[in-house]
Amino acid sequence: MTLKEQLAAKVKAAQDIVNPAVEQKRDLTDDEMAQVEQLNTEIEDLKAQVERAEKSADLVSRVTSVKEPAPTDPPAEVAAKGQAGGIADRFIKSDAFKSFRDSHPSGVGNGTPIHVEAKNIADFDELLGKSDGVQKKELTTETGQFVSEQRLPGYRSELLDQPLEFLNLITTGNTAASYIEYARVISETDNAAIVPEGELKPLSEIETDTADAKAYTYADGFDVTNQTLSDDGALVAFMEGRIRYHVLNKVVDTLLNGSGVGTEPAGLLNITGTQAQEFDGENALTTLARAIEKVQNVQATAQAIVMNPTDAWTIRLLRNESGNFYAGGPFSAAPFAPWGVRVVESNRVAAGTALVGNFSSIQFLQREPLSVVAFNQHKDYAQRNKSYVRAEMRGMQLFYAPREIVVADIADPVGDSGE
Repeated sequence: MTLKEQLAAKVKAAQDIVNPAVEQKRDLTDDEMAQVEQLNTEIEDLKAQVERAEKSADLVSRVTSVKEPAPTDPPAEVAAKGQAGGIADRFIKSDAFKSFRDSHPSGVGNGTPIHVEAKNIADFDELLGKSDGVQKKELTTETGQFVSEQRLPGYRSELLDQPLEFLNLITTGNTAASYIEYARVISETDNAAIVPEGELKPLSEIETDTADAKAYTYADGFDVTNQTLSDDGALVAFMEGRIRYHVLNKVVDTLLNGSGVGTEPAGLLNITGTQAQEFDGENALTTLARAIEKVQNVQATAQAIVMNPTDAWTIRLLRNESGNFYAGGPFSAAPFAPWGVRVVESNRVAAGTALVGNFSSIQFLQREPLSVVAFNQHKDYAQRNKSYVRAEMRGMQLFYAPREIVVADIADPVGDSGE
């Protein structure tokens, strides 16, 4: 048996022991516990062997494929990106699509069944434009394959140095689990002190609450004629420009506004634990200052201010008593950063509301990369010579420290008095 076959056998053996206990809603017996612990040790050892073998094979492949570039060859990094292609280009070049084209060299006849499925053609980082793998270190969760749930201990986050978009503020990564239970930070006390010899040492406290996250499907689709489906250029242009935008927009919308009802997870504005800041002072600038103060009072740093573009322009146009723009005016090259905190504009935040805080404590973990399916077994499409093209991915969202984010009301209840 290969290493992977041995690993699969050990996992199945562990599952065969655990599953009856799960179904009977009982704890494992001492004998079962000992068997599972032994199997888990063997599983971890095999996983390490598999990983070493894969790394070795990858290294051999890389070394043997190295060649001296000819003088006319493009730079290596340009060639690599050209070969990788975009989302739509990978769909067009997938085995499934090539098979479809080969089966219908002169086009698709009316009523011909169509089903083209290209799986895992782009991960979430590539949707964000981080396909070179250099800009950040991914967070990948490890899961015991013989249990159905996974618990992530502690609090982890990374700050991404990316263009000013909301998804570049949060931490992104991958997970092998469909359900995760994790610890969410509620409050923290800092009792650090200098202690004389012989006296009791201080005790700081971090209060946590258990939260859970589930993987949900983010999808979009569009109608095309069979002729368009066979036209590489038209399909590539449409998919590359729109699918990426639509899927990312839905991820942002759910992270912020998810209702938590039915098949939709709860977003930042619908979970407990965030701080609130009412309108304070003559204009939104004072309110934002108070919100930044609240972030600092929980020992966090205000990473960004996220607001609707309408509010951003309202603040840009505020003037002082001398008639000068607070933000520097139309020809200022200075970055838009009230109180030194950069602004990220998103029309997924309702006008009149601003989010201030550390967004790197929010995670979006990809469960399944983007897949694209084209088929005409939908409505009366086969008769109409049309196909439905669907793109979908699965992921989950986690909020480790919602107290580090302040939801501020920046709408002046009596009108704009700051001009």
